[in-house]
Amino acid sequence: MTIEEEHASAARELTWLLTTLPATLSSIRAALHEVNTLLSSTSTLALSTSRSESLKGIITRSGSDLTRGDIRLSLNHGTNTLSLTNPIALEQLADVRGHVKLCLELTAEGIDITSEVEDPTKNTATGDLSGQQSQQTPSRRPSSSRPSRPRGLSAPPVPLNSLHPLFSSPTTALPHLRLLNSHITSAVRSLTIQPPHRLFPFSSVASSFTPVPPMSNLAIDLYIHEAALILELRTLIPLDGTSSSSILDSGSLGGLGGLGSFGSRFAAAVGIGIEEVQGEEVVWEGRKTRIRERLRVEAMDASLMSCLAKLGGVGHLLGDVVRALEQVGRAAGREF
Repeated sequence: MTIEEEHASAARELTWLLTTLPATLSSIRAALHEVNTLLSSTSTLALSTSRSESLKGIITRSGSDLTRGDIRLSLNHGTNTLSLTNPIALEQLADVRGHVKLCLELTAEGIDITSEVEDPTKNTATGDLSGQQSQQTPSRRPSSSRPSRPRGLSAPPVPLNSLHPLFSSPTTALPHLRLLNSHITSAVRSLTIQPPHRLFPFSSVASSFTPVPPMSNLAIDLYIHEAALILELRTLIPLDGTSSSSILDSGSLGGLGGLGSFGSRFAAAVGIGIEEVQGEEVVWEGRKTRIRERLRVEAMDASLMSCLAKLGGVGHLLGDVVRALEQVGRAAGREF
Protein backbone atom coordinates (compact mmCIF):
# COMPACT_ATOMS: atom_id res chain seq x y z
CA MET A 1 0.00 0.00 0.00
CA THR A 2 1.39 3.37 -1.02
CA ILE A 3 1.56 6.37 1.29
CA GLU A 4 -1.32 7.99 -0.60
CA GLU A 5 -3.46 4.88 -0.18
CA GLU A 6 -2.57 4.71 3.53
CA HIS A 7 -3.62 8.34 3.99
CA ALA A 8 -6.86 7.74 2.08
CA SER A 9 -7.65 4.69 4.22
CA ALA A 10 -6.92 6.66 7.40
CA ALA A 11 -9.13 9.52 6.16
CA ARG A 12 -12.03 7.11 5.64
CA GLU A 13 -11.48 5.68 9.11
CA LEU A 14 -11.38 9.21 10.56
CA THR A 15 -14.66 10.08 8.83
CA TRP A 16 -16.25 6.94 10.26
CA LEU A 17 -15.04 7.78 13.78
CA LEU A 18 -16.42 11.32 13.54
CA THR A 19 -19.81 10.09 12.35
CA THR A 20 -20.11 7.77 15.36
CA LEU A 21 -19.56 10.58 17.90
CA PRO A 22 -23.28 11.41 18.29
CA ALA A 23 -23.94 7.75 19.15
CA THR A 24 -21.07 7.81 21.64
CA LEU A 25 -22.41 10.90 23.38
CA SER A 26 -25.93 9.44 23.49
CA SER A 27 -24.52 6.34 25.17
CA ILE A 28 -22.62 8.48 27.66
CA ARG A 29 -25.73 10.55 28.42
CA ALA A 30 -27.68 7.40 29.23
CA ALA A 31 -24.99 6.34 31.71
CA LEU A 32 -24.86 9.82 33.25
CA HIS A 33 -28.63 9.84 33.77
CA GLU A 34 -28.27 6.53 35.60
CA VAL A 35 -25.54 8.05 37.77
CA ASN A 36 -27.83 10.99 38.59
CA THR A 37 -30.58 8.59 39.63
CA LEU A 38 -28.20 6.65 41.87
CA LEU A 39 -26.85 9.84 43.46
CA SER A 40 -30.42 10.87 44.31
CA SER A 41 -31.21 7.53 45.96
CA THR A 42 -31.55 6.79 49.67
CA SER A 43 -29.32 4.24 51.41
CA THR A 44 -29.42 3.04 55.00
CA LEU A 45 -25.97 1.83 56.03
CA ALA A 46 -24.85 -0.25 58.99
CA LEU A 47 -21.84 0.90 60.99
CA SER A 48 -19.87 -1.50 63.13
CA THR A 49 -16.31 -2.03 64.29
CA SER A 50 -15.06 -5.38 63.03
CA ARG A 51 -13.23 -6.72 66.09
CA SER A 52 -15.12 -5.25 69.02
CA GLU A 53 -18.40 -3.75 70.20
CA SER A 54 -16.86 -0.28 70.41
CA LEU A 55 -19.15 1.26 67.79
CA LYS A 56 -22.44 0.12 66.32
CA GLY A 57 -25.17 2.03 64.56
CA ILE A 58 -26.93 3.00 61.36
CA ILE A 59 -26.80 6.08 59.19
CA THR A 60 -29.03 7.14 56.29
CA ARG A 61 -27.83 8.88 53.14
CA SER A 62 -30.47 10.74 51.12
CA GLY A 63 -28.93 12.12 47.96
CA SER A 64 -25.87 14.19 48.93
CA ASP A 65 -26.85 14.49 52.61
CA LEU A 66 -26.74 12.32 55.69
CA THR A 67 -30.18 12.77 57.20
CA ARG A 68 -30.44 10.23 60.01
CA GLY A 69 -27.98 8.51 62.27
CA ASP A 70 -27.92 6.64 65.56
CA ILE A 71 -24.62 5.39 66.95
CA ARG A 72 -23.78 3.57 70.15
CA LEU A 73 -20.26 3.99 71.55
CA SER A 74 -18.64 1.73 74.12
CA LEU A 75 -15.29 3.30 74.94
CA ASN A 76 -12.91 3.08 77.88
CA HIS A 77 -14.61 5.94 79.70
CA GLY A 78 -18.15 4.52 79.33
CA THR A 79 -21.09 4.12 76.95
CA ASN A 80 -22.67 6.92 74.92
CA THR A 81 -25.25 7.25 72.20
CA LEU A 82 -24.95 9.73 69.34
CA SER A 83 -28.01 10.93 67.42
CA LEU A 84 -27.74 12.94 64.22
CA THR A 85 -29.77 16.09 64.85
CA ASN A 86 -28.61 18.23 61.91
CA PRO A 87 -28.22 16.89 58.35
CA ILE A 88 -24.65 16.65 57.08
CA ALA A 89 -23.90 17.66 53.51
CA LEU A 90 -21.34 15.37 51.87
CA GLU A 91 -19.30 17.79 49.79
CA GLN A 92 -17.80 14.99 47.73
CA LEU A 93 -21.22 13.89 46.46
CA ALA A 94 -22.18 17.50 45.76
CA ASP A 95 -18.99 17.77 43.70
CA VAL A 96 -19.87 14.58 41.79
CA ARG A 97 -23.35 15.89 40.99
CA GLY A 98 -21.86 19.16 39.77
CA HIS A 99 -19.47 17.37 37.42
CA VAL A 100 -22.23 15.09 36.15
CA LYS A 101 -24.45 18.10 35.46
CA LEU A 102 -21.68 19.75 33.44
CA CYS A 103 -21.09 16.50 31.54
CA LEU A 104 -24.78 16.29 30.64
CA GLU A 105 -24.59 19.84 29.28
CA LEU A 106 -21.48 18.99 27.25
CA THR A 107 -22.96 15.79 25.82
CA ALA A 108 -26.12 17.66 24.78
CA GLU A 109 -24.15 19.86 22.39
CA GLY A 110 -24.42 18.76 18.79
CA ILE A 111 -26.86 15.86 19.27
CA ASP A 112 -30.64 15.53 19.18
CA ILE A 113 -31.98 15.01 22.71
CA THR A 114 -35.61 15.97 22.02
CA SER A 115 -36.73 12.35 22.06
CA GLU A 116 -34.44 11.28 24.89
CA VAL A 117 -36.02 9.14 27.58
CA GLU A 118 -34.27 9.13 30.94
CA ASP A 119 -34.93 5.50 31.81
CA PRO A 120 -32.08 4.14 33.96
CA THR A 121 -33.12 0.53 33.25
CA LYS A 122 -33.10 0.87 29.48
CA ASN A 123 -29.91 0.29 27.47
CA THR A 124 -29.43 2.59 24.52
CA ALA A 125 -28.69 1.38 21.02
CA THR A 126 -25.08 2.31 21.50
CA GLY A 127 -24.38 -0.26 24.18
CA ASP A 128 -24.47 -0.45 27.98
CA LEU A 129 -21.72 1.36 29.84
CA SER A 130 -22.56 -0.24 33.18
CA GLY A 131 -20.46 -3.29 32.43
CA GLN A 132 -22.92 -5.43 30.44
CA GLN A 133 -22.05 -5.71 26.78
CA SER A 134 -24.77 -5.01 24.23
CA GLN A 135 -26.08 -8.01 22.31
CA GLN A 136 -26.60 -6.03 19.11
CA THR A 137 -24.59 -6.87 16.05
CA PRO A 138 -21.96 -4.15 15.53
CA SER A 139 -22.31 -2.04 12.41
CA ARG A 140 -19.77 -2.45 9.68
CA ARG A 141 -17.02 0.08 9.16
CA PRO A 142 -14.27 0.55 6.60
CA SER A 143 -11.53 -2.05 6.91
CA SER A 144 -8.31 -0.55 8.18
CA SER A 145 -5.23 -1.32 10.22
CA ARG A 146 -6.07 1.66 12.43
CA PRO A 147 -6.95 1.17 16.13
CA SER A 148 -10.09 -0.86 16.75
CA ARG A 149 -13.39 0.86 17.39
CA PRO A 150 -14.01 1.83 21.03
CA ARG A 151 -16.53 -0.40 22.78
CA GLY A 152 -20.05 0.96 23.00
CA LEU A 153 -20.37 2.20 19.42
CA SER A 154 -22.95 -0.04 17.75
CA ALA A 155 -25.47 2.50 16.47
CA PRO A 156 -25.39 3.40 12.77
CA PRO A 157 -23.12 6.39 12.12
CA VAL A 158 -24.57 9.75 11.13
CA PRO A 159 -23.77 10.97 7.58
CA LEU A 160 -20.83 13.37 7.69
CA ASN A 161 -22.76 16.16 5.97
CA SER A 162 -25.44 15.92 8.69
CA LEU A 163 -23.03 16.27 11.60
CA HIS A 164 -23.00 19.25 13.92
CA PRO A 165 -19.95 21.47 13.15
CA LEU A 166 -18.53 20.49 16.53
CA PHE A 167 -17.96 16.93 15.26
CA SER A 168 -17.00 17.69 11.67
CA SER A 169 -13.28 17.68 12.44
CA PRO A 170 -11.00 16.21 15.11
CA THR A 171 -9.68 19.76 15.63
CA THR A 172 -13.03 20.79 17.13
CA ALA A 173 -14.14 17.43 18.52
CA LEU A 174 -11.03 16.56 20.55
CA PRO A 175 -11.01 19.61 22.88
CA HIS A 176 -14.70 18.98 23.61
CA LEU A 177 -14.11 15.31 24.39
CA ARG A 178 -11.05 16.09 26.53
CA LEU A 179 -13.03 18.60 28.59
CA LEU A 180 -15.78 16.03 29.05
CA ASN A 181 -13.23 13.44 30.13
CA SER A 182 -11.66 15.85 32.65
CA HIS A 183 -15.04 16.27 34.39
CA ILE A 184 -15.52 12.49 34.47
CA THR A 185 -12.05 12.09 35.98
CA SER A 186 -12.83 14.71 38.63
CA ALA A 187 -16.13 12.98 39.47
CA VAL A 188 -14.34 9.64 39.90
CA ARG A 189 -11.74 11.32 42.12
CA SER A 190 -14.46 12.82 44.32
CA LEU A 191 -15.97 9.36 44.84
CA THR A 192 -12.56 7.93 45.64
CA ILE A 193 -10.61 10.39 47.79
CA GLN A 194 -11.47 13.06 50.35
CA PRO A 195 -9.05 16.04 50.27
CA PRO A 196 -7.00 16.18 53.51
CA HIS A 197 -8.07 19.76 54.29
CA ARG A 198 -11.65 18.51 54.79
CA LEU A 199 -10.56 15.98 57.42
CA PHE A 200 -9.36 15.99 61.04
CA PRO A 201 -7.85 18.09 62.51
CA PHE A 202 -9.13 20.77 60.12
CA SER A 203 -12.77 19.73 60.07
CA SER A 204 -15.29 17.87 62.20
CA VAL A 205 -19.03 17.17 62.04
CA ALA A 206 -19.38 16.37 65.74
CA SER A 207 -21.62 19.43 66.23
CA SER A 208 -24.27 17.73 64.07
CA PHE A 209 -24.61 14.94 66.66
CA THR A 210 -26.17 15.06 70.11
CA PRO A 211 -24.36 12.73 72.56
CA VAL A 212 -26.11 11.21 75.57
CA PRO A 213 -24.69 11.59 78.14
CA PRO A 214 -22.92 14.74 76.90
CA MET A 215 -19.37 14.40 75.58
CA SER A 216 -16.77 17.09 75.02
CA ASN A 217 -13.59 17.06 72.94
CA LEU A 218 -15.10 14.71 70.37
CA ALA A 219 -14.08 14.87 66.69
CA ILE A 220 -16.03 13.06 63.98
CA ASP A 221 -15.27 12.73 60.27
CA LEU A 222 -17.78 11.38 57.75
CA TYR A 223 -16.62 11.13 54.15
CA ILE A 224 -16.53 8.98 51.02
CA HIS A 225 -13.58 6.75 50.17
CA GLU A 226 -13.66 4.30 47.26
CA ALA A 227 -17.48 4.70 47.09
CA ALA A 228 -17.85 3.68 50.76
CA LEU A 229 -18.94 5.86 53.67
CA ILE A 230 -16.18 6.22 56.24
CA LEU A 231 -16.75 7.29 59.83
CA GLU A 232 -13.73 8.29 61.92
CA LEU A 233 -14.25 9.16 65.56
CA ARG A 234 -11.66 10.52 67.99
CA THR A 235 -11.82 11.43 71.63
CA LEU A 236 -9.30 14.08 72.60
CA ILE A 237 -7.62 15.24 75.79
CA PRO A 238 -6.93 19.00 75.96
CA LEU A 239 -3.44 19.88 77.11
CA ASP A 240 -4.15 22.77 79.46
CA GLY A 241 -1.97 25.83 79.48
CA THR A 242 -0.95 25.49 75.83
CA SER A 243 -2.23 28.16 73.48
CA SER A 244 -2.08 28.08 69.71
CA SER A 245 0.68 30.71 69.79
CA SER A 246 2.91 28.48 71.91
CA ILE A 247 2.26 25.61 69.54
CA LEU A 248 3.61 27.68 66.68
CA ASP A 249 6.91 27.89 68.54
CA SER A 250 7.06 24.31 69.77
CA GLY A 251 7.11 22.57 66.40
CA SER A 252 4.94 19.78 67.77
CA LEU A 253 3.37 18.71 64.48
CA GLY A 254 5.80 16.08 63.32
CA GLY A 255 7.69 16.84 60.13
CA LEU A 256 6.22 20.34 59.83
CA GLY A 257 8.56 21.68 62.48
CA GLY A 258 7.77 25.19 63.67
CA LEU A 259 5.10 25.80 61.04
CA GLY A 260 2.41 24.69 63.48
CA SER A 261 -1.25 25.14 62.63
CA PHE A 262 -0.69 27.31 59.55
CA GLY A 263 1.84 24.85 58.14
CA SER A 264 -0.42 21.85 58.70
CA ARG A 265 -3.35 23.61 57.01
CA PHE A 266 -1.16 24.52 54.06
CA ALA A 267 0.11 20.93 53.79
CA ALA A 268 -3.46 19.62 53.78
CA ALA A 269 -4.55 22.17 51.18
CA VAL A 270 -1.88 20.95 48.77
CA GLY A 271 -2.75 17.31 49.40
CA ILE A 272 -0.20 16.28 52.05
CA GLY A 273 -2.01 14.24 54.67
CA ILE A 274 -0.82 14.23 58.28
CA GLU A 275 -1.01 10.76 59.79
CA GLU A 276 -1.69 10.83 63.50
CA VAL A 277 -1.57 7.93 65.94
CA GLN A 278 -3.30 7.32 69.25
CA GLY A 279 -1.57 9.31 71.97
CA GLU A 280 -0.08 11.83 69.55
CA GLU A 281 -0.45 15.55 70.14
CA VAL A 282 -2.28 17.56 67.47
CA VAL A 283 -3.71 21.04 67.08
CA TRP A 284 -7.52 20.93 67.05
CA GLU A 285 -9.78 23.99 67.13
CA GLY A 286 -6.82 26.19 68.02
CA ARG A 287 -5.79 24.09 71.01
CA LYS A 288 -3.11 21.53 71.62
CA THR A 289 -4.72 18.15 72.31
CA ARG A 290 -3.77 14.52 72.62
CA ILE A 291 -5.66 11.74 70.81
CA ARG A 292 -7.12 9.45 73.45
CA GLU A 293 -9.13 6.99 71.34
CA ARG A 294 -9.63 6.58 67.61
CA LEU A 295 -12.19 4.44 65.76
CA ARG A 296 -12.66 3.97 62.02
CA VAL A 297 -15.53 2.08 60.41
CA GLU A 298 -16.47 1.61 56.77
CA ALA A 299 -19.93 1.05 55.28
CA MET A 300 -20.25 0.00 51.64
CA ASP A 301 -22.90 1.93 49.70
CA ALA A 302 -24.17 -0.14 46.74
CA SER A 303 -25.54 2.93 44.92
CA LEU A 304 -22.24 4.79 45.15
CA MET A 305 -20.34 1.68 44.04
CA SER A 306 -22.57 1.54 40.95
CA CYS A 307 -21.92 5.24 40.32
CA LEU A 308 -18.18 4.67 40.47
CA ALA A 309 -18.40 1.70 38.09
CA LYS A 310 -20.52 3.61 35.56
CA LEU A 311 -18.33 6.70 35.67
CA GLY A 312 -15.28 4.48 35.26
CA GLY A 313 -16.87 2.88 32.19
CA VAL A 314 -17.59 6.31 30.70
CA GLY A 315 -14.01 7.37 31.36
CA HIS A 316 -12.62 4.28 29.62
CA LEU A 317 -14.88 4.83 26.61
CA LEU A 318 -13.92 8.48 26.31
CA GLY A 319 -10.24 7.60 26.62
CA ASP A 320 -10.57 5.05 23.81
CA VAL A 321 -12.40 7.54 21.57
CA VAL A 322 -9.84 10.30 22.15
CA ARG A 323 -6.90 7.97 21.49
CA ALA A 324 -8.52 6.59 18.32
CA LEU A 325 -9.17 10.09 16.96
CA GLU A 326 -5.63 11.18 17.77
CA GLN A 327 -3.97 8.15 16.17
CA VAL A 328 -6.16 7.99 13.08
CA GLY A 329 -6.00 11.76 12.64
CA ARG A 330 -2.21 11.69 12.64
CA ALA A 331 -2.20 8.78 10.20
CA ALA A 332 -4.44 10.83 7.92
CA GLY A 333 -1.97 13.69 8.02
CA ARG A 334 -3.98 15.95 10.33
CA GLU A 335 -2.21 18.31 12.70
CA PHE A 336 -3.90 19.27 15.98
